[in-house]
Amino acid sequence: MPDLRAFFQAAPVMKFSGAVYRLCPARHSGSMVSMRGSFQHGARYNIRGYFGALYTSLSRETARRELARYFTATPVGGFVEASLRLRLSRVVDLTNRKLLRKAGIAWEQLIDANYAVTQEIGLRAWESGIEALLTPSAAEPGARNLAIFLDNQRAPWRVELVRIAPGQLV
Repeated sequence: MPDLRAFFQAAPVMKFSGAVYRLCPARHSGSMVSMRGSFQHGARYNIRGYFGALYTSLSRETARRELARYFTATPVGGFVEASLRLRLSRVVDLTNRKLLRKAGIAWEQLIDANYAVTQEIGLRAWESGIEALLTPSAAEPGARNLAIFLDNQRAPWRVELVRIAPGQLV
């Protein structure tokens, strides 16, 4: 594994401003802007019990496809969909293949079902104060997600819940 700590200390960062989407079981509608679930269970870019991430997608369809990978049946109460408006200033673009080569990360590792590499990536990004990772979707080729580390936000960051509505899987 390459030295990801050094990579994220020097990685080029970009700003991100715009809308993202999130789909959750309705029982979590009161915590649509929370990292609690990922903190408790772990996920692709965070380590269970150590740090959390807010998982979002750049399109509604991608958010639906991502969640469909984990649910084979609709939970009691259904799903809710949230749109969030963001303004971030320290985002690393892991959809940039040139940057991935520089880091020694293979594209396939970012979408693999084994989270060992992606959790290491998330850990080193989080430790380096990165606010979010722009990542490829494992559920929809060509689509992008944004894994946000809310505890790394710096001014003038903004994460605003814009809308919650009933949601559905694809």
